[in-house]
Amino acid sequence: LNPTGGYFAGYEPAAASNYHEYCRLYISNAYLALQLKDLIRDKNDLTLKLSRLEQREDGVDKDTEDMKDKKKRHRRVASTIERFYKCPFQNCDKSYGSEGSLNQHVKLKHPHVPKSNAKENR
Repeated sequence: LNPTGGYFAGYEPAAASNYHEYCRLYISNAYLALQLKDLIRDKNDLTLKLSRLEQREDGVDKDTEDMKDKKKRHRRVASTIERFYKCPFQNCDKSYGSEGSLNQHVKLKHPHVPKSNAKENR
């Protein structure tokens, strides 16, 4: 329609209806194209995040396998320990490679004897 209320020259009502339908479809198509671009960008972001997580998971699996093979501490074999610290109590033949181990033995195995009497029982 033109401002005077009539149809534009050369346009009939059917042609105007087709033009309006064309405009509506064009705008809908443009909107769908924008949504598709957003979805593709989101898909690419998620694919990238997934690949990063899979790489981390692979690294974690390797780390856990390495940890199974690796001990937290190196322990000496019992036969290689030189035992200089002997238990001071009679009838106790235990000996240890460190003073801390001997003290732990005395606390656990001879708790009934006070520390001052331990030297007397030698």
